[in-house]
Amino acid sequence: MCKMKSEALDMLKALKKMITITACFLMVMGTSSMIHAEEAQTFAARYIQISTDISQSYDTRTFYVTNLTNSVLENVQYYDTNGTVNTTATLQPGQTITVNVNVGSAKGTSLKTICNDQVNVQASNDAYYMPVSFIADNTVVESNTVVNRYGSGASCSAPKTITNPNNPGAKYQINGSNYKQVSFGTPSVDFTYSRVVRNPYTSNVSYVDQDGNGIGKDSFTVTEANGGSFTPQSVITAANGRSYKLMNGQGAVSQSYDDGARNYTFRYQLQENATARPYFITVRYVSDGTLLNANTYTVTNGKTVKVTTPATYTTPDGIEYKRKSGEEASISHSFDQGMKTYTIEYEKNVTDSNQPYSIRINYVDLLSGRTISSKSADVAVNKTVSINIDSSIKDGDTTYTLASGQPNAISHKFGSAQRTYNVYYTEKGKEVESYDVAVVYFDITNNRVLSSRTVKAELGKEAMISAPETVKDGDKTYTMLSGQNRETKHSFYSSRRRYIYFYRDVEDTANEGTVVTPNANGNTTVTPVGNDTVLTVNPNGDLTVQTPNGNEVLDDDNNLVQEEDNDTPQGGGNKDKDNTTDVDDNKTALGGKTKNTTDYTGWYIGGGCAAVALLGLAFFLIKRKNNRKNSENA
Repeated sequence: MCKMKSEALDMLKALKKMITITACFLMVMGTSSMIHAEEAQTFAARYIQISTDISQSYDTRTFYVTNLTNSVLENVQYYDTNGTVNTTATLQPGQTITVNVNVGSAKGTSLKTICNDQVNVQASNDAYYMPVSFIADNTVVESNTVVNRYGSGASCSAPKTITNPNNPGAKYQINGSNYKQVSFGTPSVDFTYSRVVRNPYTSNVSYVDQDGNGIGKDSFTVTEANGGSFTPQSVITAANGRSYKLMNGQGAVSQSYDDGARNYTFRYQLQENATARPYFITVRYVSDGTLLNANTYTVTNGKTVKVTTPATYTTPDGIEYKRKSGEEASISHSFDQGMKTYTIEYEKNVTDSNQPYSIRINYVDLLSGRTISSKSADVAVNKTVSINIDSSIKDGDTTYTLASGQPNAISHKFGSAQRTYNVYYTEKGKEVESYDVAVVYFDITNNRVLSSRTVKAELGKEAMISAPETVKDGDKTYTMLSGQNRETKHSFYSSRRRYIYFYRDVEDTANEGTVVTPNANGNTTVTPVGNDTVLTVNPNGDLTVQTPNGNEVLDDDNNLVQEEDNDTPQGGGNKDKDNTTDVDDNKTALGGKTKNTTDYTGWYIGGGCAAVALLGLAFFLIKRKNNRKNSENA
């Protein structure tokens, strides 16, 4: 019995332990369930994610609401703190929606979401993309964006010039500054541009007769807006008084601004007897095959030209030539004799070498090459003369000072070959370190400038002047005439400011043998075949084109223009009642004064003597008056 009671007691104890263990297990399980429930509660707050970004407009703020779960979330409410947006949405798993909140002014906001009683809040990113536009002709031709941020605003810049795709040939320049700083809340920035109006230019028109001789010129203006056009006259009257008719197949021409300046040629047919046209004769002065000088004279219908040739000729270097015995002292040429060239032979004039002579000093403007003034000095036999060079000189209101590197004095020994010296000056306060030298390509076939360019001459350097063997102009090719050096070294201290190279049309076979001829007087002469012209270039690079209708010269812009006061034939001359033009060539530039030079020495001496006499008379009268006063006081 006791044994059974003991077993019962053991069973009761075992049951109590089992109950205790079960209770502990249940307590543990309950606690675990509570922990997992709390974790689930925390995870639910992460179902929704709010993010923000730079907005696309100044008056909106951009948010992104994302479902982070794999389940559909219904009744997701979102609204902003300003009360602008209050919406409920259903989000699919992983879905993101964009919420743009209109703020209406330069301010920020926040977005709130509520999902299953969980709340998320995100402040806005107070920045937006601000448009920047570049406007030309009221059209946006370029654009970009910059970020405008709260507190700092935005800065933007623009190019100073742009192109308009709708008008690619034009250039546009910005109006005002190309930099702007704007505050936060500025909707956009515009930079406006205006088209740069390019200056009009001129295209040239040449009239030539059936033989290619120039009979007139014209021009027309080309503007950027309208281009330019020209209609030739069907009939023209040239300066020579003759009538010409436009040849068939020629009409109006037009061009756009971008075509650039052009030269147009219209051909005309003479409408009267061509044998009555004026023509040239040429008188050449040579010594042992060297051309000393050449002059041309116009012969008109019914007239006779008489030329008196000089007995002596002195070159710029002081070498004297005399006309050979038996050579013509005068030439008489009538119109019916036709075009002709006369050649007069000269020889060196051997004289007593022990004779004094003069040298010449030219004061030259370094920038332009212009001779400001000159002076001379006598050189006695077997003596050396030293000439002091002025440190400064006046030319009107302009003061010139001796250029750097120039001598203060010139020493010349009797018998030295050089008889002319150039000394260079610059305007006071304007030191010249460089200047431009023009290089001109001239077409002798059509008597026109093909093109020109400039070469920079720099202090302390020699400039290289060069020209190509051939030149293209449109579909035409031109080749250089013989007798010219393709390369020439130009000294900085030189009065020359232009070099001219002569070309012919490759189809102009008549001038294949035409040669550029240097003269002993420093000039260069070209006599083309078939167009009644003679071209002469002096040592400074000045071109004169002699035509039957008058002379033409190159102006400072390298345009061929009519020479003023050119009614007298080359070499001077007077017409008498017998229709004869007398030309005394001793008055031409064949080593002496030109026909336009006037000697005022007599006036100067006479005027000086008169002034001295008047001063003496005034002094005498004043002295006699003073003597009378003294005697009265006595």
